[in-house]
Amino acid sequence: MTKELTEQLGLSGHCYWCMEAIFNSLIGIVKVEQGWINAKEQLDQSVQVLDNHGQESLTPAYYEGILVTYQRQKIDLALLINIHIASHSADKKHALRARYPSAIYTFNPQQQAQAEIIIAQINQTRITNGDAKVLTQALSFNDFYLSAGQQQNYYYQDPNRPFCHTRITPKLRKLVKNYGQQFLPNKLEIIKDSNNNNIS
Repeated sequence: MTKELTEQLGLSGHCYWCMEAIFNSLIGIVKVEQGWINAKEQLDQSVQVLDNHGQESLTPAYYEGILVTYQRQKIDLALLINIHIASHSADKKHALRARYPSAIYTFNPQQQAQAEIIIAQINQTRITNGDAKVLTQALSFNDFYLSAGQQQNYYYQDPNRPFCHTRITPKLRKLVKNYGQQFLPNKLEIIKDSNNNNIS
């Protein structure tokens, strides 16, 4: 029996509850962890925090993100990146972009080079179609820490809670229209049945 080859990838760009739900819905995903992520290229970015004594200090900036472990025979890097870019306003420098950088966090030089090529190809297609280029960057993974345990698998714990219904389910349904073949059948049923609405 051939062992399934797995790789990791980090992603940021919007709410980690949304990203977690999207990638937990896909064929070929082994595990999704949500939390806070940064890259080697982001180490010069810092935020002010207060310690227990009320003293201000600077600490490296972390961003809402996810770590995805995937089987590359079932979902390749290009499809992962295309789905991620399609899931958020990757071409918009909106008011919250500094808080939610659109990024791919790679784990080795080969993956980094592949991600850069994929993003360049996406941008070339967008330019040809008259669309704005995405702001998404391929960065070198540096560090990650998990959010609280009760936050993990947020959407599928209860898809009918208000935030899931108003924010996450519409994103999932939009992605299903273009990438439905990559969604797990049992997750498709949950997405379809959330608050008794249809995908279409």
